[in-house]
Amino acid sequence: MATIRKHKKKYQVIIRRKDHPHIYKSFVSSEAAREWARDTEVNIERGLYANLNAAMSMTLKNLLESYRENVTPTKRGSKEESYKIGKLIRFDIASSAIAKLTVLKLKKFQKALQNTHKESTINKYVSLIKMALDYAVNDLDIYLPKNVASQVKRLKESDWSGEIISKHEEVKLVQASYKSKAYWLRAALIMGIDTGARRSEILRLRKQDLDVINKTATLRETKNGETRVVGITSRAIQELLKLPISPTGNFFSVKSPNQFKFYWGQLKKWSGVNKTFKSTRATFSTRAAESGWNHLDIASQTGHKDLNVLKKHYTFIDARYLAKKLDK
Repeated sequence: MATIRKHKKKYQVIIRRKDHPHIYKSFVSSEAAREWARDTEVNIERGLYANLNAAMSMTLKNLLESYRENVTPTKRGSKEESYKIGKLIRFDIASSAIAKLTVLKLKKFQKALQNTHKESTINKYVSLIKMALDYAVNDLDIYLPKNVASQVKRLKESDWSGEIISKHEEVKLVQASYKSKAYWLRAALIMGIDTGARRSEILRLRKQDLDVINKTATLRETKNGETRVVGITSRAIQELLKLPISPTGNFFSVKSPNQFKFYWGQLKKWSGVNKTFKSTRATFSTRAAESGWNHLDIASQTGHKDLNVLKKHYTFIDARYLAKKLDK
């Protein structure tokens, strides 16, 4: 039987049952308190009562931290995901109880970030929230009526511009890299242009993964989840061999994505070449295509599973090159 008592200026309902956790809830009017008490007791009898206490007491920040500790380490991209969660928990929305998250709150969160963040970054934040809420329900056994993040429409991401680095720009970037305190930056640049490897794949490269004799490199923990062996130029090998090897055997001692972005930003400023590091990947693909590589060869080197993605986003053939082919 529910107990209703006057508590301060509200009416508090207390439901105590041996086979169920104690329930407390306050109302402004006694009528609302009695109605809720009746409905709740009926739902308890039928086994339909949903206890939101756990979801009310856990903030999104607490949930994301638990997710980062227990789930993130099991993923191949654990470092990148851990970094993203570290950024996400600093936003105001992280202080909200997960039971109080709504579609409207998440849409406002998206809108607030649109002036300072790329659409792809915002979409990744919402996806992280969705995965964390699924973790709360499936692993922590916390009741939530629904996963509100799954109902939020993803923002349309801008198409990849397909920027490539010209030979002249490459020279300027290499020359400017000698000024950088990041002694590994030049090697990363040349690896990107000469092999088409992703930044994360390059930074994970270890000495044992380099085969100088056969001029190949083994890329592990790739985005596609597969290890692949790629060709590597003599120039890239020479730059790698100049680097001091870290205690873990890595060529590159980069602490975080932010550290890399900082030094790459310096390089762009000094060289006057305003291109992203991702442009090195497009540069390799385009130069390879112009050198006669077919799409299957390029995809094998870059690790693309979908040739349409490779063609659409990375291979941009100069019209002057096509004109020369016509003359031949």
